[in-house]
Amino acid sequence: MILAIDIGNSFTHAGIYDEFKLKKKIIFPTLSVAEKHELPKKIINLSQKPIKKIGISSVVPQVNFYWKNLIKKYFNINSLFITNKIKLPIKIKLNKGKTVGSDRICNAVAGYEYFNRKQNVIIIDLGTATTYDIVLKTGEFAGGIIAPGIKTAADSLHDKTAKLPLIPKNKLIFPQSASGKDTIEAMQSGIMYAALDSMEGMISRLEKIYAVRFRIILTGGFAPLINVKTSHKSVIREDLVMDGINYIIRFSDVE
Repeated sequence: MILAIDIGNSFTHAGIYDEFKLKKKIIFPTLSVAEKHELPKKIINLSQKPIKKIGISSVVPQVNFYWKNLIKKYFNINSLFITNKIKLPIKIKLNKGKTVGSDRICNAVAGYEYFNRKQNVIIIDLGTATTYDIVLKTGEFAGGIIAPGIKTAADSLHDKTAKLPLIPKNKLIFPQSASGKDTIEAMQSGIMYAALDSMEGMISRLEKIYAVRFRIILTGGFAPLINVKTSHKSVIREDLVMDGINYIIRFSDVE
């Protein structure tokens, strides 16, 4: 069994894998100390077989040392932290590859593997930031785009203005019409349709740049909402970062 831990800015996801199948998943706030202390016990109770390897993707560096010690204490395993320095099934062809986030590396690997290493893929992660990661069928992680996420855009409108309300995440939906009939609908339209149109424009732009057609994978909390509206055929993968961790650990074993 493999334990994959995805430490994000807002939430941490921990998943137990048996081969390539995600068997159990736990989600909790990243900065919750109580939850972190309880995680090893929960994992031990949930896993039907011993945990043999543990991989961690973290975009919150200040918690890495804590996690390293916690895993060592409870599982007596040295965690594999995902970086550009370890062996990967893709080739990072970026000018400053060492700065690319581990979550983006994992998304790129999982997207490439999902299509059996035979397709050009754009992986779009609709999280705190909206990221686009481009992987060519040659295995090259060729580039990417980072934009404000949907919730981040909504929060910014509220924080940077005197009168616009804060729209909670569960109200960030597409209104009935792009032409809003009140302030909330106008904000919903501006936030959601801007995200959708930006995504579709970016995909078209990237296809022109690389002169290929891309397969599209959507992940992140807003993926289902965007997927319903997009004109591009896409696949939703909810646990893509954890999938990527699992692939990378298995690839490093083979190598």
